[in-house]
Amino acid sequence: NKSAGQMQAIELAKVTLAGQISSKVAGLISANVANMELSPDEAESVTEVVQSSKTMIAQELGYIDPFFKLSRKLPNGNTEYTVKLFYDTQQALQIAKKIVKKELKSKLKTNEEDLKKLMGM
Repeated sequence: NKSAGQMQAIELAKVTLAGQISSKVAGLISANVANMELSPDEAESVTEVVQSSKTMIAQELGYIDPFFKLSRKLPNGNTEYTVKLFYDTQQALQIAKKIVKKELKSKLKTNEEDLKKLMGM
């Protein structure tokens, strides 16, 4: 089914995008974790939240209309789909920070100011 194949390709592209954003957030946070003198348990919670954020970010991005769609018939009869998504990087990063911050707030017993430092905000 053409529609199902396209939707799968879009979802995969969205998860890939979320993974890239999650990696940026992880890099930002890991630099700050070292400077904040967190307890081992708090540092572990931060790591868990960041690692699990990819799925939450993908969900929060919602439907993204692909800028570019390409399909081709393979010799085995299957159809291969390629999609390209364009998304405002700053907007996506802000969404990711909001999600991670919300999750960290529920897991860590820390104040708003420390959370902002941790998130590089």
